[in-house]
Amino acid sequence: MGVFKQSPSENKILSVENKAEFTIRSVPFVGYIDLVEQDNNGFILLIDNKSKVLKPRSLGKKPTKSDAELDTYLQQLYLYSYYIFAKYGQFPDKLCFNCFRKGLFVEESFNDEVYECTINWFLNKIEEIIAETEFSPSIEFSHCNYICEMQDYCNYYKLMKG
Repeated sequence: MGVFKQSPSENKILSVENKAEFTIRSVPFVGYIDLVEQDNNGFILLIDNKSKVLKPRSLGKKPTKSDAELDTYLQQLYLYSYYIFAKYGQFPDKLCFNCFRKGLFVEESFNDEVYECTINWFLNKIEEIIAETEFSPSIEFSHCNYICEMQDYCNYYKLMKG
């Protein structure tokens, strides 16, 4: 693709803006993978374009807030890695963010342990969502009055309106 990159890539493009429909251990999943490249050594790079500026890992003894934010964004790419393995027979070697507004390219090496933790986190979240039976409202004036389409059915909205 190279549209957002600051310089053209010499890598082989495997896919661009790919709608990936797959199942993670019986849970259906749909994701949109921005870019997958393969370098001259056969290494796969999974690349996500971000308008947000992410900072590369600090590599200090104690993780920073930026490291924690990066870890949160990496969860998406680790989930996409499940699909990459199924499609190409190998996990990506690098998980990358092309922060195109600032021309910053952040890359992390794929980590098997983090991958397994992410898959388990995902499956646990799905179980939590399925088990949830109480959905408390988030009453906020603008949302309730201008966005939500449930005013005719919402007891909380009726109470708010008096």
